[in-house]
Amino acid sequence: MAKSKKKKNGSSLSFDSSVSDLMSCLVFVFIITIVALAVNLQKQIKDSEEAMSEYSNSIKARNELMLKIQEDLRKLKINVFVDDENGVISFPESTVFASGEANVSTKGVSVFQQVGKSLNTYLDCNSDKKIKYLCNDNSELRVDSIVVEGHADPSQLRGRAKREHGTNMNLSLKRSLNTYSLIIEKFNNEKFLNRKGEGILGAAGFGAQKPPSRLAGDVYNKLIPGNTILASKIVDKYNSMKSVKHGKKLSHLEQYMKQDLNVENLEKKLKYLTYKSYRRIDLRFIMSLPKMLEEKDGEISSKDSI
Repeated sequence: MAKSKKKKNGSSLSFDSSVSDLMSCLVFVFIITIVALAVNLQKQIKDSEEAMSEYSNSIKARNELMLKIQEDLRKLKINVFVDDENGVISFPESTVFASGEANVSTKGVSVFQQVGKSLNTYLDCNSDKKIKYLCNDNSELRVDSIVVEGHADPSQLRGRAKREHGTNMNLSLKRSLNTYSLIIEKFNNEKFLNRKGEGILGAAGFGAQKPPSRLAGDVYNKLIPGNTILASKIVDKYNSMKSVKHGKKLSHLEQYMKQDLNVENLEKKLKYLTYKSYRRIDLRFIMSLPKMLEEKDGEISSKDSI
C-alpha cells in the first residue's frame, strides 16, 4: 500500500511539472505575440503618419498650383473660381463659350492656351519655378491626372443648338474636347507623366450630372438689380451649403430668402441663374496616392486578378 501511494505521488508530481511547463510555454508565446503585435502596430502607425504627411503636402502643392494658374489668368483679366477642397478650377461659360456653342470663344482660346503654358512651367520638376512637394525625391510628379470636365445645365437644347448637338451631354463633351485641344497646344502631355508612366491630361463630358458647388461670381449682380448687398447674401448662403445636393440647396435658399431676408418671388429667377452656373468647364486635379498606399493598392489589385 505504501509503495502504491508513493508511485501515485510521483505521477502527480510529474503531471504538475508538465502542466507548469506547458503554461510557461503558453505565457512565453503570448508575450512574443503581444510584442510582435506591438511592433507591427507601431510600424503601421508610423507608415500611416508618413502617408498622411505625404498626402497633406501633395494637397497643399495642388492648391498652390491652382492658385498660381488663377494668378496667371488674372494678369489676362480673367476671373476663375478655385475650389481648394475638391481640387477644381472652374471657368464660367460666359468667359470661354458663347451660349449653346461648342467652339471656344476668341477670349477662351487665349485663356486655355495660358493654362497650358502655366502647367508647363509649374509641373516641371527641373524648373526653378516648380512647386515644392509637387515632385517627390525622384523628381516624379505627384499629380495622377488633370481632367478637363465639360458641364451643361438640365434644360433642353432648342433650335440650332439642338440640331448641332442633340443633347447637353454631347455639348458638354464637345466643349471639353475643344478645351483639351487648346491646352494641349501649349502643354507637353508626353513629357509630364504620372508614376505609372501615363499622360496626365484627359477630357470628359458630364452634361448636367454635376451641379455647381458654388454660384458664378456675376450671378448676384443680376439677381436683384440695385441691391447687390442683399443678393450677395443669397449667393453666399448657397455657396456655404457645401455638402447639400443642388435641389435641396434651392429649397433651403427659398426658405432663407422668405424667412430671414423677407424676399419673395425670386424662385424662378434664382433657378434660371443657378442653371447659368451649371454651364462651365472644370479642371479637376487628382493627386497620386501616397507611395505606401499605392503599393498596397497594387498588391490588392494583383490578388484580385488571380
